[in-house]
Amino acid sequence: TILIVLGLIDIFIIVFLFRKSIHHFKEFWWLLISSLSMLFGSLLLDHYVVLESPPNGLNLLLILSILIVPFTSALYFQTVYNNLSKHLIWFMTTVALVLIGLIIIPSIADSIKEYSWLGWTALATMTYLYCLLSVLYGIRQRCTGAIVQFIGLVIYIISIRTQWLPTDLFEHRNIIIGTLIFRYALLFSYFQRSTQMSRNCKKLSNRLLTTIEDHKKEIARDLHDDLGQHLSAAKLQLILYHQGETEVSINFIQQEINAAIQSTREI
Repeated sequence: TILIVLGLIDIFIIVFLFRKSIHHFKEFWWLLISSLSMLFGSLLLDHYVVLESPPNGLNLLLILSILIVPFTSALYFQTVYNNLSKHLIWFMTTVALVLIGLIIIPSIADSIKEYSWLGWTALATMTYLYCLLSVLYGIRQRCTGAIVQFIGLVIYIISIRTQWLPTDLFEHRNIIIGTLIFRYALLFSYFQRSTQMSRNCKKLSNRLLTTIEDHKKEIARDLHDDLGQHLSAAKLQLILYHQGETEVSINFIQQEINAAIQSTREI
């Protein structure tokens, strides 16, 4: 019950609360897919161990959920840090899909399935190693959320094989708890990035408003000190001209008007 409630809260936060975000990062969909696959895998694993003989359909879903988690996690980190070429991504995805197909198709010979499991294990190990290196790179570059990702990933990797530890703690639920922590770590790191984006947008907005106000003041100053003075001088000369002043120069008035036109163009 606790796992289901926490899992539903996890999905609720991702699906509904992120709709109010000012920006959705590229890894959003991989975050959603990874969380769903890890949630279903955890629940099915617990169901499998408790009942010992679940229906065949659930057994297939359990295997499928476990098989795709390493690669959805890797695609999440690749989308965040963008440190792999597209050709390599397509190659690894193709290999992973082929191995998963060989594992889950019932008609495949058992000997081929055994080699497929070994290939998947090797590929999954490389995948988690890539995730770990990506997070370490993110920490080195001081990327927002990288530290939380690292903590969640390390706990998750340790929970996969707790048989290595002196105490096995909660037995099969170790990986379920590790998965839960990993999901919430990814979720929290996404929130950190989203919050940082909001702060940056707010700073940018304030800088933009300040810049606009500065330009307004500059234009007002140019209108008053430059254009306004030329027009005032021309107007004063015209008034004197109409009053009969003989020393008024029409050329001077024309020069002031030309200067006003040039000032207008510059503004």
